[in-house]
Amino acid sequence: MPGDESLTFPDAPRAELDKALAQLVEQASRVMQTQGRLRALVRANRAVVSHLELPTVLRTIVESAVDLVGARYGALGVIAEGVAWSSSSTSA
Repeated sequence: MPGDESLTFPDAPRAELDKALAQLVEQASRVMQTQGRLRALVRANRAVVSHLELPTVLRTIVESAVDLVGARYGALGVIAEGVAWSSSSTSA
C-alpha cells in the first residue's frame, strides 16, 4: 500500500539517543562497582568493631585491608612507649 511505509528515525537524534543510553549504562556500571566497594567496607568495619582486644582489632584491620584492595600481603606495626606490636597477613 502506498501509505504503509515503515517507521524510521532521523540519524542525528538516534545517534544522540544511542550515545545517551551508552553513557547511562556506563554510569550504572560505575554505581554498581562503588556499591560493591561500599559493601566490602561495611563488612570490614563490622569485622573490626566486633572485637575488643587491641591485637585482634589490629589483625582484623590488616586482614580487611588486604581483602579490600586485593593485596597478597599486608602489615601493620604499632609502636608506643612500653608497647611494641605488629601484625601481618597473607592472602590465600
